Amino acid sequence: MKNNEQGGILLDILIAMGILVIVSTLAMKAKLNAKIVDDRAFAKSSSEFQLEGFTEKVGTFALNRIPMLCSNQLGMGSTFDVNGSKATISSMTNLAATPRDLGSLKNRCSKPKLSSTGQFYFCIDIEKNPDIHPNSFLGATSNVAELAIRLVDRWQQPIDCNRYNNSLSKADIGIQIYYRQYWTQPNKNRDTHQKSGFYYAVQ
Repeated sequence: MKNNEQGGILLDILIAMGILVIVSTLAMKAKLNAKIVDDRAFAKSSSEFQLEGFTEKVGTFALNRIPMLCSNQLGMGSTFDVNGSKATISSMTNLAATPRDLGSLKNRCSKPKLSSTGQFYFCIDIEKNPDIHPNSFLGATSNVAELAIRLVDRWQQPIDCNRYNNSLSKADIGIQIYYRQYWTQPNKNRDTHQKSGFYYAVQ
């Protein structure tokens, strides 16, 4: 009888330990899955934060300089802030180690200009932000962007500088901003990534 009781106690202990192991495993798995989700959410929010900050600052900068754009007075060296990093209109000639897939960038960025399609065109060089992951735009060693800006009415139709400047209502006018971002990943191949898009900005 005693042996049976001891055997029953041992079995209870083994069952309890098994349940404890299962619960611990499930808890660890849940914690790991939660971390993966958090990491993905952080990466997504970080990317969205960078893009939102970039587009907002470029829009503000461009809207405040419409007279300079229209008079072709926008020059090299003008700066503005992007999420704590200084963005500078540049010819990109200071990029001594330009990756091969950006070889034609210097030619396109020689100076701010009005393109044949009616867009104002210039390029910006952005300082590295040490608080952002080095594999992402704004956090990488090399962060540059090409920008094309078009004046438009509320129906997104192109307009000229006279129409823009003489508009009686700010609600009737705005700008379309087309961008292409380039950033170089700090790996052994120095891979360059690109992201393009456009958005509408108003005062």
